Amino acid sequence: MTALDAPLDGEAHLLKETLSASLTVRAAAVDVFAVLANPANHAAIDRTGWVRASLDERLLTEAGQVFRIAMYHDNHPDGHYEMANKVRVFDPPRTISWEPGQDLRGDGKLQFGGWIWRYDLSATSGSETAVTLSYDWSAVPPALREHISFPPFSPEHLNNSLDHLADIVAARTASLNSLPEIGAPATRALANAGYTTLRQLANLQRSDLARLHGMGPRAMHVIARELAQHGLQLQ
Repeated sequence: MTALDAPLDGEAHLLKETLSASLTVRAAAVDVFAVLANPANHAAIDRTGWVRASLDERLLTEAGQVFRIAMYHDNHPDGHYEMANKVRVFDPPRTISWEPGQDLRGDGKLQFGGWIWRYDLSATSGSETAVTLSYDWSAVPPALREHISFPPFSPEHLNNSLDHLADIVAARTASLNSLPEIGAPATRALANAGYTTLRQLANLQRSDLARLHGMGPRAMHVIARELAQHGLQLQ
């Protein structure tokens, strides 16, 4: 895609057999990428009811990784089914893409349909990121095209997905930029140590945090739980 072909914010754009849309998200690229790299967020980004839930509960960390998603579609013979998506590009915080596949024979060997989902992120400032979502079906074989029309959704689907992504990122950023409810003594202990946001607690030594006066087991549990929801942790 050339610069002249690039879609405008909120406008889906068709180029040959690739459909794409772009949106500027008010968040750092690293925060947007973190949401995309957690398959548990994909159902909320999609919101069509097709994508149901992550079945692996693992963050995406490298190209070649396969992550399974529970799916549902009225036109599927069984209604409920699974997709096994293989990460094709993993370049944080710039690009992530995956190709959906299935173990149709039940022998553990995935067969891919030839379509790819891809997100490209470009920081426009320290607090804004241009996000382009693309759906490429150029490699779909003729036999499959006889049964499925591509793309199998309207262009608005990509615009909606980007809007949902922006909402999730905004909520995540707000959560990271504040402290969870851990009680007044633990909050004071963190403030006295110079910690006022959840983001600052990522990768701290658990033992150092536990030694702060006022930091009890419940507060430690809440902090660890909240960090895990963002793909972060204590050491």
